[in-house]
Amino acid sequence: MNEPVTKELVIHKIKHNLRRLRTAIKWIIFSILSGLLIGMVGIAFLLWHDMGHRYKNCLSMAHLLSSAGWNHDYTALSSSP
Repeated sequence: MNEPVTKELVIHKIKHNLRRLRTAIKWIIFSILSGLLIGMVGIAFLLWHDMGHRYKNCLSMAHLLSSAGWNHDYTALSSSP
């Protein structure tokens, strides 16, 4: 059962462990790059959302819709019967 340690066995183990190390490095690089990409998308959404909140007081939805061609009476929606 105890086989003698040969030069070929040592070389095989070293190559196997180097392959595993290379795979681990690939996954680390992939996780860093995907984290940066997802983080940039999150920052873009945050800035877009913040910009929407800053300008919502300047323009009302009725003004935006009327400038887009919707000519409905929006006061009828807010009046109580």
